[in-house]
Amino acid sequence: MSVNKDGVLKTENKAKVFATFFAWWRTDISKDLAYQYWRDVHAIWAARTPGFYQYRQLHLAHVDSTLLSDLEGVETNLSKEEQPNGMAHIAYSSTFIANLLRKPFALKQADKDDALFVSRNSYQRSILPLSRTYVDKINNPETNGSLQQPRYVLAFKKSKDVSEKEFRNYLTHHICQPWNNKEEVQRLRLEFMQAHINTAISPNGVHHSWDKDKQYQAWIELGITEHTQLLSMFDDINNLKKYISAIHAYPIREIYTIVFGGKPTLVGLRGYPAAKIIEELAADFQKSKPVLKFTYGSLVNGGKLLSQSFYVGLLSALIIMIMLVYFL
Repeated sequence: MSVNKDGVLKTENKAKVFATFFAWWRTDISKDLAYQYWRDVHAIWAARTPGFYQYRQLHLAHVDSTLLSDLEGVETNLSKEEQPNGMAHIAYSSTFIANLLRKPFALKQADKDDALFVSRNSYQRSILPLSRTYVDKINNPETNGSLQQPRYVLAFKKSKDVSEKEFRNYLTHHICQPWNNKEEVQRLRLEFMQAHINTAISPNGVHHSWDKDKQYQAWIELGITEHTQLLSMFDDINNLKKYISAIHAYPIREIYTIVFGGKPTLVGLRGYPAAKIIEELAADFQKSKPVLKFTYGSLVNGGKLLSQSFYVGLLSALIIMIMLVYFL
């Protein structure tokens, strides 16, 4: 399967809705097992959920407070119990589809699967158009697994002394715009998020609560060249603490792109272990359109959110209504 001709940056910035799910694994199973289930079972099922425009998994290492320890007055550490183990970053092509996939019939199935490896998760929609991808020099969503160069999720909490507008302006104009012009930056995406709204614990035991004072209001995905020090990226240290109360630097262990541009990737179709073997053996035959279409049908091209008969019925009903209004 090939990368969208528009490239990663342009494709991502076409999305109409983005959402971030922070997830904490169950403590009664191994973290390795949770990561593998999320990648090789849950993700394959998600790739077959019509309506996703992009679906990525970011597997996170523990916060490394030493990376930013010289940022005086800004919290850079966090207890391990409070740290999410992973993030699902999902884009939708329209608000209608995003809302539809948040309805009970879809959430019920997702919750059953989540309960097998997740103890708690959150859901936060992005604020567009403020959230956007600035840089992607890698330009290949099918570069999955461990990363060749350092990449981080920098999660931000707003200072209580500034407004949301001031906080967003600072991150946009004093962090991301200067970073956008730095040669060492390989990938840069800024995400501003709405607050997570607590809901009751699910019937299957997954918690959906997160204390308001512990929530993040923004995060940045930052990829930099190998010998670049993360601290060196912050040129405005003196003013930083005025706008930001905490920066938690999560090194990204692995990234998996399951859906891109409305279509499942090879990893989304076959799972990472199979996709990795196909790449190692250069088994291009297994990536060919005829083989994939024979194996997976319309899913290869993204499938449809609703059946064709639904659209035919909807159009017929609309025509009948117009005729009734016209003749009556």
